[in-house]
Amino acid sequence: MKDFVPPSIEQQLNALSTLAWNEHTSPRCIKLAWAVTNQDPDPRSRVHSILDELNRRFKYRPDPIARETMGPVPWSGGYVDVDDACLFLAFLAMAVGIRCRIVGARMGKCWTCFVACELDGFWECFDPLRQPRVMEIVFDEWLVGVMP
Repeated sequence: MKDFVPPSIEQQLNALSTLAWNEHTSPRCIKLAWAVTNQDPDPRSRVHSILDELNRRFKYRPDPIARETMGPVPWSGGYVDVDDACLFLAFLAMAVGIRCRIVGARMGKCWTCFVACELDGFWECFDPLRQPRVMEIVFDEWLVGVMP
């Protein structure tokens, strides 16, 4: 029996990007995205409204890499891990016309991911779990997923 070899970080970022891209045009996604952001005057406000909705619907639960399951895309309340939270933010943001990328960040041997959104011509990273001060950390390495 072969040992389990987890997918590379690049493969995981690309898989997340593909899942988000495939979901952002679904009628359910578009309906929710506009319901959440219809009062927002600009893309930055839309991202923050989506983050509010994400944090209203879900609680964070870490997902050990040995049990990682990429998908299905989360829709109902309950628990999400960081990659599910990134998917939710990315596909709703893309549904309202905001360009997004999934970004991986490494500190030591540990990886996490964020969503980079293009706002006012610049890429800005968002932590969908809104962890205190996490965006102030100096990470050892950053990888940017493909933009579908």
